[in-house]
Amino acid sequence: LLPLFARNALYFSNLSRTFSVGLNPLRPVAASLTNLSPDLARLEGLAEAMAANILKSPYLADTNGTALANALTDIRDLSGLASADLSPYSARALRALAWEVVLKANSLPTPATSVQWDTIAPLATNRFFKISAAPTNGATDSTARDTEPLNIYTQLNRLKEAKSATEPVDLAAIFTDSALTPMLAPFGVAWPRPTTGPESKFLLDWGTDPNSSTTPLAPIAFSMAGAVQVDGAYPNVSRSEVAYAGFLLSADKRYILSATITPALGAGASLELDLPLLARTFTFDGAGQSTSPVVLPMNGTAPYFHPVRLRLKSPTALQTDVTVTLAFTPVP
Repeated sequence: LLPLFARNALYFSNLSRTFSVGLNPLRPVAASLTNLSPDLARLEGLAEAMAANILKSPYLADTNGTALANALTDIRDLSGLASADLSPYSARALRALAWEVVLKANSLPTPATSVQWDTIAPLATNRFFKISAAPTNGATDSTARDTEPLNIYTQLNRLKEAKSATEPVDLAAIFTDSALTPMLAPFGVAWPRPTTGPESKFLLDWGTDPNSSTTPLAPIAFSMAGAVQVDGAYPNVSRSEVAYAGFLLSADKRYILSATITPALGAGASLELDLPLLARTFTFDGAGQSTSPVVLPMNGTAPYFHPVRLRLKSPTALQTDVTVTLAFTPVP
């Protein structure tokens, strides 16, 4: 039950964020969970580590399936994973990484013993498993919005915060850069955080007041190559099926939104364009279409940040890799 409670706590605690996890938590039987979107990898990976931290043991009861051939799950177990399966997108890598954080926060060696595990203080890593009240980019603008979805790097950054009066451990003193770099490397997480490439920011930056008539948006590639089935359907939450973007508005705008999809999506497949602050989702299928004019409000002091989530959906069949070119075209 504890992993379920932890998963729900992680899910509901960030619904107030700009990029709230609108993707349902997963428990696919026998799935590797190594190729998820960065926000879902964080949720799935940390949930089991939270339970282990409370239980003071890396062993969790495995209630998947009926035969229960493997009665226990060792959250440290990375067997069967290739080096490419270890990354910020891998829930299995992140749960094992989180157990290392628990050990180090409690001044325990790796792997430690069951007697030493009994000395774990669950509150020592409380902050690591919670979200910060501040936006992920430290922005000071009036919107105070996250500019990327929550991910393992947002949690690691919490280790660098100054100790509060109520915390039993000074995490910043323990998790220095020189300590984090070798600790994270076996799990495929680079530290310091890369400044280039997708891990530098899990976000496509569309700038201020996008205008595809003058500056076309760059094409985005989507792929189901890493998709796994859950209960006979594809949940469409692998890293290449989900993309995040954001842009700033200097004033209220009216746009026609359009998508060009190459090659055209097959039957039953679609592309979702989600604008969380409007609580609106637009769906494009086939080779793509255009919407009627849509008003995007500034809703605050300029510049106002609008998040976007894009998702390739094809629950019943694997789709060929596609390239999507979106257009935000201003209209009077």
